[in-house]
Order: sequence, then structure tokens, then C-alpha cells
Amino acid sequence: MERTGLFLTLVLMVVLEVARAGTIQEAEEDPRVTYEILKEAPFCRAFLRKEYQGAIDFVGRYQDTNETFIDSKTLGMEVRKEMDEIGDTIGFPMDLDYLIPGLRIGMTGQCRHETRRIWVPKELVTGGKRAFSEEYIPRGRDLVFDVVLWNAMPNYMVGMPNMFKVYDSDKDGFISKKEVGEYLTDQEKFPSGPVITKLINEFIKKDDRNGDQKISWDEFSGPKFDWDEEKKHDEL
Repeated sequence: MERTGLFLTLVLMVVLEVARAGTIQEAEEDPRVTYEILKEAPFCRAFLRKEYQGAIDFVGRYQDTNETFIDSKTLGMEVRKEMDEIGDTIGFPMDLDYLIPGLRIGMTGQCRHETRRIWVPKELVTGGKRAFSEEYIPRGRDLVFDVVLWNAMPNYMVGMPNMFKVYDSDKDGFISKKEVGEYLTDQEKFPSGPVITKLINEFIKKDDRNGDQKISWDEFSGPKFDWDEEKKHDEL
């Protein structure tokens, strides 16, 4: 009897998933954003939500003409380097206005290896950083995105201090060798000498992609977000 009940429960779950796939649904957070599941994930062991990060491939088109304005797979290597994208996919955090609002809303709850088509109204095509900035995502038009989610995991940087601000003591938007040296001697109490010089050079070399001997905010790979400000924003 118990096995029969379990079997019926599994069948019902499958039926519900099949019914969910292929139908246009309203996003829970904002019904102006709608989505359709084009390809289900075999198992939903990880999905996008607040304080998570993801990695996707996506294609963006205009809703009225169906013309493609971006395909993340065809972005040139130089463009990808400028975006700090090392692998083949586009990475992002779900927080801090990194994505345009409509895309974040439409991707919330998306499972790893699931493909969604997301319709975003023009009033929710704002903000965004790197691949989701105005340089790549046009404004003032209703858009539709086909998104393949390859990975979803907790964002380990959540709650960590903004180290870019800590290093950038003169607030000019760059981390210099001098500032790294000052941090290591003043905060970490490293003694001056060849060891600290080597540490400074390695620190700069790791993130200095354009070879100008300093690190910009975009280049910096460490924690660089103000999570306290994000928390305050969510509480308002």
C-alpha cells in the first residue's frame, strides 16, 4: 500500500512537470515578466535564488521583430576578457543589480540545465553590469531571452567586506602597487623587503589583464560588493 502511494505521488509529480513545461507562466515576483520552460532539467538539484550565482548561455531578441541583438556564445574573446569571463559561459551573481531586473525575475527558480524563454517588458530593462549593461542589452524595447542555465551555486562572497574599497585607499578607482604594499605593511604587518615586493607583484599580476600595473574594479577578482548596503536596500 505504501509503495502504491509513493508510485502515485511520483506519477503526479511527473504529470505536473510535463504540464508546467511548454506553457507560458507569470513570474512570481512580477507578473509583467513571463517565461516558458523550453527544456526541463533531468533533476532540479540546484536552482537560482537570492545570494546565489549562476553561469549561462543566452540569446537576446527584440519581441516585435525577433531580431537577435546578442548571442553570448559568439562574443569575441577580447570582449569576454573585458567582461572578466574566463570560461565559455557568462557568470553573474543574483544580487546587487548585476542582471537587468526583468531577467533576474524571470530566471529566479530556474534549475541547473534548464532552458527558459523569458519575455521582459522594456520598463524592466534597466541597470545591469558587463554582459547585461546597456552596451550589450538595448533599452527602450520589449525583449525576449532564451537562457540555458549551466550552473547554480551559493555565492561565497556574500557577506564578505568590499576589499576593493579597502585596497583602493586614495579612492581613484584603481588598486596600485603602492596601495597593496601599504595594506600588507599596515594591516597585515608584513616587514618590508624582497618577500613583500614579490607578494605585491604577484597580487597585481593575477588580476591586471591589460598590463597597466594597476587593477580596476572590473579586473579585481576578489570581494568588491557592499553587501550591507544591499541588505539595507532589501529591507526598505
